[in-house]
Amino acid sequence: MKTDQIEFAPLFWRSLLAGVIAVAVVFPFHYLMRKVALFYSFDHFVSWDSALLFLLILFLLGHFQLSAILLLRDRNESNEVLSTFVGIGLHVEYVKDIVLIFLCCLCSFAAGLALGAEAPSVFMTSLVFGAVFSKLHKSSAMSKEGVRIGGAIGFSLAFHNPLAGLANSFAFAFFRQRRKGEWRVVVSSCLTVILTHLLYSGFRYLAYREDFGLEWWRCFVFHDYSLSLQQFGFASLANVIWMAFLPLITLPLSYIYVKLGSLARKTLWQDNGVSYQLSLFCGVAICFALAFFMPEALGTGAAYFELSESLLDYSIAALFLLLLIRFAFTLFSFSSHFSGGNIIPSLGFGALFAAFLLRLSPFLAEGYETLFVYAFALSFFGFLTGNGLLPLALVFSFGLSPALFVLLLPSSIAAILLSSRVGGFPTLSRALSMADSRHHAFATSRFRLYPFSDIADKAKLITRSYHVQPKV
Repeated sequence: MKTDQIEFAPLFWRSLLAGVIAVAVVFPFHYLMRKVALFYSFDHFVSWDSALLFLLILFLLGHFQLSAILLLRDRNESNEVLSTFVGIGLHVEYVKDIVLIFLCCLCSFAAGLALGAEAPSVFMTSLVFGAVFSKLHKSSAMSKEGVRIGGAIGFSLAFHNPLAGLANSFAFAFFRQRRKGEWRVVVSSCLTVILTHLLYSGFRYLAYREDFGLEWWRCFVFHDYSLSLQQFGFASLANVIWMAFLPLITLPLSYIYVKLGSLARKTLWQDNGVSYQLSLFCGVAICFALAFFMPEALGTGAAYFELSESLLDYSIAALFLLLLIRFAFTLFSFSSHFSGGNIIPSLGFGALFAAFLLRLSPFLAEGYETLFVYAFALSFFGFLTGNGLLPLALVFSFGLSPALFVLLLPSSIAAILLSSRVGGFPTLSRALSMADSRHHAFATSRFRLYPFSDIADKAKLITRSYHVQPKV
């Protein structure tokens, strides 16, 4: 069944039902993520006993999630992978996958790994949509479109921003693939994303109303929404128009970031016992050492936005050391077998690099330091994803600043042109997937890499068991 043969009404009401269920899954995930992420920030080194207990807990957290992934043979994939294989009829154990991702990612956040909740949120939501559509309509085409809608809803919930979800899922389709009947999927996504945004906001108000106080409107915006960004309106542009040239720095930096990330992935991430053991023992050792010597290097990286001004109090040497350690730790986290996403860690690295530049030249953006950090990080992120519309949409998550929106336009246009005109433009997700594909890391996994595996491999995959264990 083709997309243009799918009726709007069945697609729409299934999307609404799946959206409600997705919020019931994703909101507890985000709430618990913030709670468990406090664990590594406690003072675990007041005595030898507490330090050893902390080390033991880190080991148990790592051992639990790697054992679960190894035994159950499921992975934190993208909604594109899920959509593709749902479309060709691959059986998916939706509930098991959701539970696995939910628990394993919480282990990563508690340990302080440089992994985010955004990609897992997108994938879990896609699984919810896939489950609802597959159970209520025996059509692989309908289920595939449901997974696509789920990807948009998941990203919008991750950043509490409907525009970001739509831009993430449909930007490439708009610029590259315009299919007949696409309006049904887009309209269903738009209406569902509004419903889920309101429902998610209601849950946020119930959970955080004491923190919001009189600022009840905060339940409708992203958790890390910055009021300080709102002060930078169009009038600020005359003083900061030079920031429009940030792509001259962020583009080559993103290229280096992607290439080194791909190299680390090729070296560390393989589907064998040695690689799993390396992830476990190195991950535990690194998290333990950083918690003792440099705890500010742990976590998703979102704190680098909030603490950008305090980072300017660091000496240049100290900030440079933090930048190097965080970069290496992020690459390790991306290349380990631990569960989590790379969106917020990448944005956090961009913010940290911007703070380093400000420390090198204190007068670079005097009075506009916050604007510089966000502009740099979002410009950097746009080139990492190859999605020029996404940084513009994320402005509404981080802080509605007209100046920031305008300053990002050159980066967005450049990213769109490069990704659409330059074949094989090096985006982070593509580079990591290619690295996995080249050393056959997914050979015994249930999901093979799309679009890097050929049709013959996909056909064989449907008939083979996905519970095959790797040779250890």
